[in-house]
Amino acid sequence: MIQKITTIFLTLFLSFQLFGQDIHLSQFYTNNTHLNPAMTGNFNGNYRIGLNYRSQWSQLSVPIITTLLSFEKKLDYYEQEVGIGGLIAHDRFSDFNIANTKIYLSGSYRRDLGPFDIGLGLQLGYVIKRQDFSDQSFPVQWDYDQGDFDLGLSNLEGDLNNSANYFDMNFGLTLSRQWNKRVKTTLGYAGYHITQPQESFLNDDFKIKWRSKIHWSGEIRLNQSLFIEPHALLMWTTSTEDLVLGSNFRYQSEKMGVRLGVFHRGGLPDSDALIYKIGLLYKSFDIGFSYDFNISELSQNTTRKSTYEISFIYTAPNISLQQKSIPCERF
Repeated sequence: MIQKITTIFLTLFLSFQLFGQDIHLSQFYTNNTHLNPAMTGNFNGNYRIGLNYRSQWSQLSVPIITTLLSFEKKLDYYEQEVGIGGLIAHDRFSDFNIANTKIYLSGSYRRDLGPFDIGLGLQLGYVIKRQDFSDQSFPVQWDYDQGDFDLGLSNLEGDLNNSANYFDMNFGLTLSRQWNKRVKTTLGYAGYHITQPQESFLNDDFKIKWRSKIHWSGEIRLNQSLFIEPHALLMWTTSTEDLVLGSNFRYQSEKMGVRLGVFHRGGLPDSDALIYKIGLLYKSFDIGFSYDFNISELSQNTTRKSTYEISFIYTAPNISLQQKSIPCERF
């Protein structure tokens, strides 16, 4: 009985901690505008539409659901590229009637500087946080005669608001290089909440701390059809950090492809989860499914320890004409 109560307490505690953090994806490399504003438009094609769906902590009666929808377009101009995009992110924890919606617009600028490509990005947005307290119980509402909470009693929380909305600003930098015909890499840094907006359901001046992110990705071509795609992500704010390391392996034919991957998530030096990824590529579509298997100490006391994600990407072919020289005889 004590073990069960402890498990419930820890689960609820951690679920509240999750809402104190920003959205994080296991397949973080599938959404450019969420990964780094400077990555907006960083793809081969005309425009790209992305959808991410994440169901987390299914051991709760209702899991935490996160959905992201993004759009980005690349505009080429000689050695320069301009990227524009938008992102709508929504996460909800129905058990506590908590819902967050984030709407961002992103812009990026990239330029070829010889051996390296450098990118700069800026992201502006508005965040809407909602909490429905109408069916939430507070300690002062406990009725000893009934042995239950009486929601008809006042919760004595006069300063408690149902919403916490604010403007937000993020920025990013990237450095990319094509080392040879087989290897290319991208290194990036992103800073979030750089204006430190105020966020609270109470009438206080709590400000969101600056969050930093460093990410690295590569593509190694083994032959005409086989590729290795390593990825790394480190996020931190104040005394909390999250590190994800791993790689995908891709088989690619002319029209179809298959992607398999294994990743590890954890803070420093603790382990949190192993992430398994499987994906299918067909023409302009890229679909992925990942499963997080909890290997933290909490996993010893919880059942159905699962988080899964689905990613969907559609990349429209580039229809712009490329400048070409056609040899011809001169008279």
